[in-house]
Amino acid sequence: MATQCGAMTRKGIPCPTAPIKGGTRCRMHGGASPNAKRAAKQRLAEAAARRTLDQVGEYAPVDNPLTELGALAGRARTLMEICEGHVAELTSLSKDTVNGEQVRAAIVVYERAIDRTGRLVADLARLNIDERLASISEAQADKVLAAVDALLDHLGVRDPQARMEARAVAGQHLQAV
Repeated sequence: MATQCGAMTRKGIPCPTAPIKGGTRCRMHGGASPNAKRAAKQRLAEAAARRTLDQVGEYAPVDNPLTELGALAGRARTLMEICEGHVAELTSLSKDTVNGEQVRAAIVVYERAIDRTGRLVADLARLNIDERLASISEAQADKVLAAVDALLDHLGVRDPQARMEARAVAGQHLQAV
């Protein structure tokens, strides 16, 4: 964050006053405006999130981007539903008890959640996620069956009936996983 406002004074020098917390300007040079306060709060929240992320240290890699995108879409949908409930709750209250700005802010957050959810769902549809996940599962199943066949070959099992039974047992145990 800036240590001084930096806006030019009437004397043509940068303002030496400290900006509002999280802001870039002092209260006399626009830091007290609603937009500046809102942006300052957002900067502070982002800085806190970055500090928390830095404390985590090592990050877990994304092994399967397709399932990660699906999970992200699910979280976005859940957020959208939560926001929808807040909007419904606020608009059902009488005008005397709820600040109009609070209702507008809740609606803006809800609309953003709708947009994000829509984009993620569209991304999932565009990428044919279900088909790709199914083909990945099929490829994994083929590899497991190949491993079972290799094991049966190694053990010298040649009877076709015994091989089919072994494959069925392996399939049942893998379905439980």
